[in-house]
Amino acid sequence: MFQRAALCLVVASLFLAGCSNVRNEAVTSSNKDQVVADVAKSAMSDDDKKAFIGASMRSALGNYTLEGKTVAQIVDEQKKWQAEQDAQAAAAHEAQLKAEAKKAALIAAMAHAVSVQPVSKRFRASDFESGNYDDEEYVTVQVHNIGTKSVKGVKGTLRFTNSFGDKVIALDIEVGGVGGEAVTLRPGGVDTTELGWHYNSFEREWNIFRNTALSGMKAQWVPKIILFADGSTLKASDDDAG
Repeated sequence: MFQRAALCLVVASLFLAGCSNVRNEAVTSSNKDQVVADVAKSAMSDDDKKAFIGASMRSALGNYTLEGKTVAQIVDEQKKWQAEQDAQAAAAHEAQLKAEAKKAALIAAMAHAVSVQPVSKRFRASDFESGNYDDEEYVTVQVHNIGTKSVKGVKGTLRFTNSFGDKVIALDIEVGGVGGEAVTLRPGGVDTTELGWHYNSFEREWNIFRNTALSGMKAQWVPKIILFADGSTLKASDDDAG
């Protein structure tokens, strides 16, 4: 029994010594592959092995130098680098969430200031004799000031979807403001205007929109800019709202 216990102690000592020796191995240009193999066979923790492999991959990409460092040093540096990367990723994710929340709150505020809804649509075919050389799609929209400040211009997108919620088409809307027809809507005021777009028969979305009644689609107003009569402005980002 004593001899068996002694043998176990010897094996354990050799095992720990081997593990310690691996961590103390210094990497050179000539023994790099052997050190990698030694680490893989060692009793190092999975986290330490993962860190060493990560450092080796960075080295292969030219972003880190293994030579001249011990396995222990490489593991420690990789863990520190990974912690920094994780912290940066977490900070970037938090900043993105804050930006998205701010944008959502702004769009919600804009949607509570002005409502834009389609009331009818029509198609006008080209007529060379009349000087109309392009097919046109027209949509009459109703701009309703549902806020507390007078509005002089709105810009945004009407996004049309089908019964399944799939996008049909997104139409850019601009009423009033610079370059648009002058309009000033007091709180509670409504302006009805017809807007036109060039109809492209080669684009599937236009064909679907033309052949689908407004009652068969849902229109979502996504505001981008609201100009108020007092000179103030609400503006969302310039991201594609379609």
